[in-house]
Amino acid sequence: MAITGFTGNAQLDDATPPEQLGRYIPTAYPTAVMDAWCFALGGHDIITGTNVKSYPRLGSLAAAGLTQGTDASPTALSDSQRSITLAEHGVGVAYGDQLAITTVTAGGITAAQALMRRGYGDRVDSQLLTLNTSFTDTVGVSAAAMTEDRFLQAVHELEENDVPGPYFCVLNTTPVDQLRVAIGGASANTGPIFMRNDMISRIGPQLPNAYVFTLFQCDVFQSRNCPLNTSSADRVGGMYPQNPEYFPIRRLIGKFAEGPWAGQVWDGRYTEERDESGRLTELWLTGLWNTGLVALDFGVGMISGI
Repeated sequence: MAITGFTGNAQLDDATPPEQLGRYIPTAYPTAVMDAWCFALGGHDIITGTNVKSYPRLGSLAAAGLTQGTDASPTALSDSQRSITLAEHGVGVAYGDQLAITTVTAGGITAAQALMRRGYGDRVDSQLLTLNTSFTDTVGVSAAAMTEDRFLQAVHELEENDVPGPYFCVLNTTPVDQLRVAIGGASANTGPIFMRNDMISRIGPQLPNAYVFTLFQCDVFQSRNCPLNTSSADRVGGMYPQNPEYFPIRRLIGKFAEGPWAGQVWDGRYTEERDESGRLTELWLTGLWNTGLVALDFGVGMISGI
C-alpha cells in the first residue's frame, strides 16, 4: 500500500530528466550523498530481463610514425570486463497496534517511515562508498591524520591516471575535521574557496548539508558511511572525477517487466502488510540493486585514522 509523498524512486527510469533530481533524492534518501553524485553523473543503470550486467572497457592505443610505401600493422584492440549482479536490500518495521495508542511521538508511523528512509539511504551510500577500498591507488597511512599533502597526493594520482578534473571527494567526519584545522585553524596556510553555489544548485538541495569546503579546486563532502579499512582503525574516503565520462561507480537497479509493478524501478519501494495474529503492521522499504566499479584507476581511496 503506497503512501502519498513517500515514493522513493519507483517512478524513475532511465529516461528521467535531470531536473527531477531535486524532487527525488530528498524524499527517498535524505542521507545519500554519494548516490546523489552517482545519479547526477549518469551512474544509475536500469536493467530488466537479467540480473547481471557487464561493463567492457577498451584498452589504450598509442600512435606511431609511419613510412610512405611501407605497410603498417594495426594494433589488435582488446577489452576488459567488469560485471555487477543485482541483490536485494531493505529495511522493515513491525509496527504494533499499541504504538498507535501509547507512542509519545506524534505521527508514529510517519516517524517510522522517516527512520526507514534514513536507514535505506545509509544502506545505499554505504554500498557505494565501500567501493573506495577497491581502487588501485590509495593515499594515507593507517591510524594517521589526513593532511593537505595526502589530499594533494590523491589529486596527483588522478592526474597521473589521465583522469580530467575537476574532482570531488567524500570523507568521514574525522579527516574532514583534520583538514578544517589545517586550512582554517591557527596555523592555517591555505585559502580555499568555501562555497560553490553553481555546483551545489545542480546536484540537489540535500547536499549543502554534506558539503564542507573546496580545497585545491576539489569539492569536499562528508559522510559517516565511509567504510572501515581492514585494520578497523581507519576510514576510507574517496576522490572521484566530476566528469561523467570518467566517473567510475555504477549502481545497477532492477526494473519490473511484468506483474503489478510492471514498468517501475525496484528501488525504495514502500509496502505495508497486515499481520492480524501479531496485532501489528509490517512496513517495508526494499530494492533490488547493487554497486560496482567500472574502472579501478578512475578514483583514489583516501585512508585516515578514525
